[in-house]
Amino acid sequence: ARELLERSVARLDRELGNQPLERARLINVIAETYANLGLYDKASEFAQNGLEIRQEELGEDHLDIAESRHTLAAILASGHNWERASDQYRQALDIRVRHLDENHPLVARTKLGLSVPLGYIGEVEEAEKLCGEALEALIASFGEDDPIVLFGLGVRAVILRQIGDIETAEALHVELLEKQRRLLGSNHPDVARTLNNVAYLLRTQKKYPEAEQRYREALEVLSQIHEGAHPNAIQVRLNLASVLDLQEKFDEVESLLREVVDLRRELHPESDSQIGIALVNGLGRFLVDKRKYAEAEPVLREGITVFDTSPGQRYPDPWIARGSLAACLFGLGENTDAERLVRRSLLALEMFEDFSRNPRYNIQRVADQLEMVGRPDLATRYRALIGD
Repeated sequence: ARELLERSVARLDRELGNQPLERARLINVIAETYANLGLYDKASEFAQNGLEIRQEELGEDHLDIAESRHTLAAILASGHNWERASDQYRQALDIRVRHLDENHPLVARTKLGLSVPLGYIGEVEEAEKLCGEALEALIASFGEDDPIVLFGLGVRAVILRQIGDIETAEALHVELLEKQRRLLGSNHPDVARTLNNVAYLLRTQKKYPEAEQRYREALEVLSQIHEGAHPNAIQVRLNLASVLDLQEKFDEVESLLREVVDLRRELHPESDSQIGIALVNGLGRFLVDKRKYAEAEPVLREGITVFDTSPGQRYPDPWIARGSLAACLFGLGENTDAERLVRRSLLALEMFEDFSRNPRYNIQRVADQLEMVGRPDLATRYRALIGD
């Protein structure tokens, strides 16, 4: 599929150089295909390019611009880039509302799309409102058994969880799972998504064996769909590893984290920050937490190298990673190198005014690791970075 895409891309400018709108349409298709393969960075590049071509030809207030923005937003949301996704969905929605009836299916689809990132950035009341309006319009247009309606019910269940109504969310997920299996078949990505969401709810209720079973079912479905690496299958492995860790099934946790590293390499053959995350925040962190310092050191060093050389480098990840490596070296008794790394890490991190959710969590984990190796003074300095 990748080879076919690359050939299609090579032909675009050669064969459609004087047909910009047709080229933009095909670029949108290519972007969606890259997204289906789980190559979200590549997909968003193409979607952005298609949007820019249409803007040049059509201006801002055109339904094709809304389509391009919706496509880009969906890809960004798939990669959990919630802020940018919500911005693109809002702009698409503004255009579609100006040109179409309020209950038009395209307006409803965009409202539904927008409700997803809004829920994850904490704007749950607006997310619930938009999701409700979208479902009402989509059911009126397509009936209750249409795949987009089933997807919308899944979104509603997630928003209910985000609001804190766990009981209703779980009941809706279970009901949805039965309907999806009946209408879509057992081996469908939406079935895997719902199984994953049910497992998450079970995990939050500390029903770990039941959550483990649902995660395993989701992974089995995804293994039937995706022959190679795919972000969805990787995420379910990470979720399964987390619930196995809570049950102290450490050998299987380590095995899954090593699989994730291998799958990230397969998905991103070139140096990529996602490989660094799998090495540092996944496998490396686990090995340090389990005091396997000698095994952790080369993993963390490779992760830092990947972060430093990745074209999509994600600050402040390289500097947080150096904190983890420092904790590992303290555990090995290599205090001089560890002190040097800590100084470099703190000097860089103290230049940041604020940290988003994931870096805050990772800084907290570094502090925990430094506490574990007997350096509470340094742990305190890391916690001070995030106001703890």
